[in-house]
Amino acid sequence: MLKKSTLLLTILLVIVFVLGACAKTDAESAVTPSPSAAAVQATPAPEYTISFSQTAMFGCKHAIISAEFAPTDPGITEFGFILSGTSDKLAATIVDGKAYAVLANLAPNTQYIYNVWYMDGGEMKTTEEAYTFTTPARQMDDEALNEYIYAELADQTVTDENRVLLETQACLSLLGMDTDRYGKFGAVTQANLTRVVYTANSLDNFVDYTYISAEADAYALDLLKDILSADVMTNGEDFIRDFVPTPYSLTAYAQLNDEGGSLNIEQYIADTAALDPEITALMAEYPYDVNSEAFKTLYAETIADPTFTEAGRAEKLAGYAAQNKAMFSYKANAWMAEVSLPKERLITLAESENQLTINAFVAYAYMLIDAYRATGDVFVTSTTYRDLDKQWYFYSEEKDRSVAYRHNASWHLERQKYSYVPGFSNHQYGVAIDFYERNSFGDTDLYDYLVAHGNEYGFYNYYIEPWHWVYLGKIF
Repeated sequence: MLKKSTLLLTILLVIVFVLGACAKTDAESAVTPSPSAAAVQATPAPEYTISFSQTAMFGCKHAIISAEFAPTDPGITEFGFILSGTSDKLAATIVDGKAYAVLANLAPNTQYIYNVWYMDGGEMKTTEEAYTFTTPARQMDDEALNEYIYAELADQTVTDENRVLLETQACLSLLGMDTDRYGKFGAVTQANLTRVVYTANSLDNFVDYTYISAEADAYALDLLKDILSADVMTNGEDFIRDFVPTPYSLTAYAQLNDEGGSLNIEQYIADTAALDPEITALMAEYPYDVNSEAFKTLYAETIADPTFTEAGRAEKLAGYAAQNKAMFSYKANAWMAEVSLPKERLITLAESENQLTINAFVAYAYMLIDAYRATGDVFVTSTTYRDLDKQWYFYSEEKDRSVAYRHNASWHLERQKYSYVPGFSNHQYGVAIDFYERNSFGDTDLYDYLVAHGNEYGFYNYYIEPWHWVYLGKIF
């Protein structure tokens, strides 16, 4: 039997050993990561998230691809699409956080795979994720398709000069869409052709205006033939998409007030002038905003004159503002000539010299066809786009720019009710239409149609001129 002292010593040694072992284990745990923790630390953060959308096909050769690609790495600033088997980068257009691109001249009945490329710093990378789609097979080859088209043109004399137009009209007719008489490129043919090409180059709120020429050209004809070759029984109205008003360069200045809808060009001019010290100084010399400090300072005496009634003072100040606006435009003529240029490409209306920007014309094409179906009548335009010189011609009542200083404030105030100051007119930006005949247009079925439906296409009226409508690119 152990002595009591020996037993106590043994117990003490055991306790010391156990405590030492525990301390060693805790220390090792503190400095040695577990295998799972090490794996988590070694995994890099994702550079992006991506989600592909179903490819939109038109015919056998034309498609729109899209994907939601969201970089999580701030170094990724540029991206687009790339088709498998190629090194050609396709630029992407970003709309509402989604990337889009139009593909043309694809091979029928062929599988395609595409990835997203992106620039990470100075290095180009591609996503591991990819999307696969297959183009439809043709139901009719070129020979059979041409026989089908020329059976429609059996009574027409086809020459090198009219072939593209006649074939285009035949294709539209075979798709069940209205055209003008064969050989005439009129408003109905142009509008329906535009609707087809717009449909093939737009998806959601995305539009690629590159190939929307509003002409009977090789691109449009090839697209029509491709649609027919994919399904000869296709009805055009079955695939024509609804029109979606699309914002453009000046849509931020769209306004709707008690005078109707218009672009607030005064604000646009002021914002642009603020970038040029010389023009800013000129605007201060000829202030036309009655609420500005420059205007109040210049006309302090009139503002304080007790002999005026409130109405008389308001009219006097409005006259000064009107005259100053004309003088500012006159003095800044060269600057105005640049600033007031349309920001989008101009399209010439069929059988006319009138022009609209491409975005406004697409809206007009849809409106024209729907109004034609509703009333049996076709819009005729009196005037649309005007350059700065043409606007001075109208404003001066067919004289010249010298009216800016030759006439008094009252003349300018009255004139600006009916003809806007050059540089400030919505016509100069290619989005305004005066319909024919101006003095009687308000009594027509077409005017009634515009009042009821014009806003659906993004067009708004200047109320004191029933014939004057502006495309704003949005619906209020």
